[in-house]
Amino acid sequence: MRKLTFWALCALCFTIPWENVLMIAGIGTISRTIGLCAIVLACLTVCSRPAVRPPSPIVLCFAAFVLWSAATVLWTISIPLSLELLITYVQLATLVWMIWEFARERSQQHALMQMYVLGCYVAAVQTVLAYESGQQASYLRYAAPGTDSNELGLILTIGTLLAWYLAGVTRGRLGRAINYAYPLMAFIAIPLTGSRGAAAAAVVAYGYIVFTSVRRRRSIGIAVLMALTAAAFALMPLVPSSSIERIASTMNASSRGDWSGRLPIWQAGATVFCEHPLLGVGVGAFRESIVRKIGIRIAAHNTFLSVAVDGGLPSATLWLLLLVASARSALRMDAPQRQLWAFLMVTWVIGASTISWDYSKSTWLLFALIAAQAGDSDETEADPAIRGSGTIEVVPARGGAA
Repeated sequence: MRKLTFWALCALCFTIPWENVLMIAGIGTISRTIGLCAIVLACLTVCSRPAVRPPSPIVLCFAAFVLWSAATVLWTISIPLSLELLITYVQLATLVWMIWEFARERSQQHALMQMYVLGCYVAAVQTVLAYESGQQASYLRYAAPGTDSNELGLILTIGTLLAWYLAGVTRGRLGRAINYAYPLMAFIAIPLTGSRGAAAAAVVAYGYIVFTSVRRRRSIGIAVLMALTAAAFALMPLVPSSSIERIASTMNASSRGDWSGRLPIWQAGATVFCEHPLLGVGVGAFRESIVRKIGIRIAAHNTFLSVAVDGGLPSATLWLLLLVASARSALRMDAPQRQLWAFLMVTWVIGASTISWDYSKSTWLLFALIAAQAGDSDETEADPAIRGSGTIEVVPARGGAA
């Protein structure tokens, strides 16, 4: 049963990057459908064998955040919006727990990462096809059907980091080829989204590729840098000039001080936070709270501001503790994992500063994987015999069978 639950998690991770492409009538996205199946399987598994892992600090932070979010429903300014997001948070917290419980071994964690990268391939191909067919997500911007351009750009960037890391730990030529090829695919798809935040995050992602190559050997790092430069010149003609011009205008937007129109939203959000600093306006109520300030209902375009306005100082503090706990967990890992999560956290912070990603499956998945890998590292230090092989298998090592 544990093996079946784990494979349901793998399927879920595969669908997350392109979940909005396929919708199931009466349920929602494909990832929600698979996620519900995974939850049922996880509950059945736990009922048959109730012994579970003690929660890690990261899992506890998520649990506390969800509990506080539930409490804000008592004073929210919009009960429908609050209940809608609260249900999402509960589902995401369940995802975190399932990864913590059912992906205990390094090989299992790598398998989940690999499925996410394969899902990124699907999203990237869908984005390129949308460009070829002229289907714009917004003016001169392209994305997989039903997907927000900014969010997709960050998802594809995260996939770049995971793919490069996995290329170094994957068995078999095919696996390595798939992971080594993905950064080139992302190099085309990310600019098509026209996301400036994703472009800034991508600089960190590709910097990770160069950094880790140099750490192996300086000559390898130089070769990789030259290869990336050559690829940039070769692939750039495939990217429309409108996308390049939009991304290149990032500096102009910041110098004008409007941050692509986000500054008025941030100012309104900051004003609301100052008015409700202790308790917030209620989970999910950010859009409703700024209507009287700027006259429109719009997302915060900043994860940290969105969390702070919704749940006040307690929510903001819990997210800060989550980041601290994640950083401390990463520091306890081996060098390859530590480097991966250091760059991933920087990438996430850059991306999350320009979009509202507190309710994104990718956000909760990444922090759950940090917790899982940190837990695996701690158990390995206690007893090296329990450590997985650290490589991706066709069938996960020991399968997590009950």
